[in-house]
Amino acid sequence: MALKDLLLSSLPQYCETLPSGKSVCLRPMVVSEEKALLLSKNTSDRLGVLKTLENIILATCQDLKKTEFKKLKISDLEYLFLLLRAKSIGEVEGFNLKCPHTQEDVSIRIDILKDIKTEHKPVNPKIKISDNLLLVMTEPTVETLFNPPDYDTTEEGFYKFVALCLKQVQPRSVS
Repeated sequence: MALKDLLLSSLPQYCETLPSGKSVCLRPMVVSEEKALLLSKNTSDRLGVLKTLENIILATCQDLKKTEFKKLKISDLEYLFLLLRAKSIGEVEGFNLKCPHTQEDVSIRIDILKDIKTEHKPVNPKIKISDNLLLVMTEPTVETLFNPPDYDTTEEGFYKFVALCLKQVQPRSVS
């Protein structure tokens, strides 16, 4: 067994349940993975950041396959990344905000595992557009993030992203 494999196998494993109910086991990130994440954060290449995140999550979650990763809902991905961050870097994050009224710096500390609560409530995927027209939506997945049509931060880019989550347009049945 190589030294790297021996060191990785000695790291603790944490089994957690994602908001959608899927169970995953993960290990903390190692320094090289944290460094890759920091380096990718400083680029403007959205796809590069996503690919780095994918590589890190697949490396730290041994039981998660690439096909399963692409099917993860975005809410699960965000929660998984919060767990990974908490187990790797620390559960408490602190930052400062400036009060808009007094201009005073306010120090805030958040315990990621205790203060951030998640619930996955079933949502009606149907959106009523008019009396006789419904849109049936799907929740965005990681695959949606990787394959958007010219995704950017404009309003048009947002609508293109929403269109990727459109499953069906159907006439509303009159009862």
